[in-house]
Amino acid sequence: MKKTQLVSVLLIVTQYLPGQENITNEKNRHSWNYPVIQPAPVTDTLCGGIVVTDSYRNLENLDDTAVYNWYAGQKLFCDSIMSRFEAIDQLLNENIKMRNAFSIYPDPPRPNGDTLFFSWYDSNTRNHKIFMKTFSSNRVTEIFSTGKLHEIGINTYYIDCYEPSFNNKYLAISLDGSTIENSCIIVWDIKNKKLIDKKIERGELPHWFPGNKGFFYSQYRKTSTPEEKMKKYENAQAKFHYIGTDPEDDPVILNKDNSPELSLHDVDWPEVHTSLTSSYVVGAVFQGISDTPELYYTNADSAFLHGNTKTKWVKIAGAQKIAKSFSLIKNNLFVLSYGANPFGRLERVNLHDTANREIIYEGLNENLDNFFITKRSIYVLTIKNGYSGLMRIALDNFQEEKIKLPFKGSIEIELGEYSNSFTQNSNRFYFPLETWDKTPILYYHQEGKRKIHKIRLYPKMDKAVLKNIEFKSVLVESHDGTLVPLTVLYRKGLVLNGKNSTIINAYGGSGISLSPSVDGSRLVWINRGYIYAVAHVRGGGENGENWHQQGYKTTKQNTWKDLIACTEYLVKNNYTDKNHVVALGASSGGIAVGRALTERPGLFKAAAILVGECNPLRLNNEKNTVAISEFGLVDDSIECLGLLNMDMYYHISDTVQYPAILFTAGMNDEIVAAWQPAKAVAKLQAIPNKNVILFNARMGAHKENVNSPFVYTFFLWQLGYPSFSEDK
Repeated sequence: MKKTQLVSVLLIVTQYLPGQENITNEKNRHSWNYPVIQPAPVTDTLCGGIVVTDSYRNLENLDDTAVYNWYAGQKLFCDSIMSRFEAIDQLLNENIKMRNAFSIYPDPPRPNGDTLFFSWYDSNTRNHKIFMKTFSSNRVTEIFSTGKLHEIGINTYYIDCYEPSFNNKYLAISLDGSTIENSCIIVWDIKNKKLIDKKIERGELPHWFPGNKGFFYSQYRKTSTPEEKMKKYENAQAKFHYIGTDPEDDPVILNKDNSPELSLHDVDWPEVHTSLTSSYVVGAVFQGISDTPELYYTNADSAFLHGNTKTKWVKIAGAQKIAKSFSLIKNNLFVLSYGANPFGRLERVNLHDTANREIIYEGLNENLDNFFITKRSIYVLTIKNGYSGLMRIALDNFQEEKIKLPFKGSIEIELGEYSNSFTQNSNRFYFPLETWDKTPILYYHQEGKRKIHKIRLYPKMDKAVLKNIEFKSVLVESHDGTLVPLTVLYRKGLVLNGKNSTIINAYGGSGISLSPSVDGSRLVWINRGYIYAVAHVRGGGENGENWHQQGYKTTKQNTWKDLIACTEYLVKNNYTDKNHVVALGASSGGIAVGRALTERPGLFKAAAILVGECNPLRLNNEKNTVAISEFGLVDDSIECLGLLNMDMYYHISDTVQYPAILFTAGMNDEIVAAWQPAKAVAKLQAIPNKNVILFNARMGAHKENVNSPFVYTFFLWQLGYPSFSEDK
């Protein structure tokens, strides 16, 4: 922004900054001096002839100076209020203390023959490190650190995923930038500890090809103009990188233009997966943010590796019926899907004859969540109410064995984090186990043994504070009789007096679980003697894909109705009351919290919606169309009704007194556009209301705009704590 423009913004917004009386007398106010934006109503006619009016469509145009000034004014207005609370410094210090105690975030290890690769992120040093352990010598060596990247001009702290070459000579590392444009893949020489080849811009998910000459990867499109950046998710492609060559010359293996016979859509995301044991490779095409791909295969010796012809992909008919995960071994593709069985079915498909398929295992009382193949075994992860189970199936005769875990917790392993290409070369299955009061502990199960074993790879953390934490897991009956898991965390000795300050957090989107884990920021709240509740609402993955499908598109209403039911449970069972409970939702959780607020505004004292989806009816027009597969298509007469139903913005009524709400947004957010919460803010601020509506719109990206001390300060102010109600 130019200096002259910034000065004009500051001049404009100073007239909206609150005076000294705004904090001390806020309970007697019926309006706030918010920055003002004039509505510019636009009328739309949806499928079925439904007419809706969008009063603040103008807030979608950030190129308009008046609109941009409004966003800047909202940030300054929010900062001017929140900076007045001395006690925010206490929360910041407490958050730093907890961050120091739980600074290590371990990743699942990757076995490769006699070698084990493992890594962790240290939030104190903002450093992500990778290590290599050789079992024959029992030697551990640090082989990579993001701290060294700044010396060569790569500014990122996080590793999204990595894969060693099959000969342990190279690492292909996918680095997570704050934006897509900053994400990249680098190739690291393990022995010499140096970068080779140019970085692969906007690349993700490397998968090495047997022979170690290179790897497949997926790549977002290159953008330059603002119009192109709005379409950055479209026309992604899978490519192949040869070690020692320029990434600009990497051949395209799978995309919409290169494979017209596959009839791919603009928003489809292609990946190519390999196996050390197979002459085939698998193409997985995900629609938008969906985690259930369509599957294709081709022979690894086909001409695409020699640059002669386009790749000829063959669709694996029937195998992709809501496929969750898959693994290639020799000429067989193992697929976990939910088409015929909502609890999950594991099948084996013979790629020599794809009609030849065999059912390996069926989910019954527990939902199948994922699976991994070692030399002689299939390890199946199950999930029920957010807690994991583990099953071993012998590859030779498919005999089943349930493995007893040392405690009730969660095994979190994503397929991209733990490639089956490497588990197939090991006779051990490694997995981290954690729960609400235990940090991740690494275990392994060895084929031919009955018991699991603990292995120490990660630095010790100060767990003293966890000794004072208790949690209770219950099932709550929702509006339609479905039992919804609810976890209630609190400090030992809690008295159920019906007035405990309580955060209830919900997400419920994309099949993502709010799994049992230790979170330092959450412990700050609990350690003060307050309650932190987690509602495992439908739309998440706490009970498998079936749970996701029950809070998806036209069934999305279950998501916020589950949140309402869980909040009512806390009130009914004397944990809290409507004057002491606040709701928290981030990203897709904005739908859960936003619609709970518009449907039951009197149930909550306050709420925070962080980088939240608040206007999903306009997602189709946002050109960030990856969310269509999760929320629905506006041109579809049925899905359109679902979008309208889940839209907080359209359900805000100017005759209702809503509780105080804090919204945040990232002006560089590539996942949820800043105007999504902005339009809800403008509509709410136009309603005369003593309860404040704050909008903290900052320049960061999606995950950079979640600040727990800031949110907790807002909550404690609204809950009436004296130290959070006084002026500096």
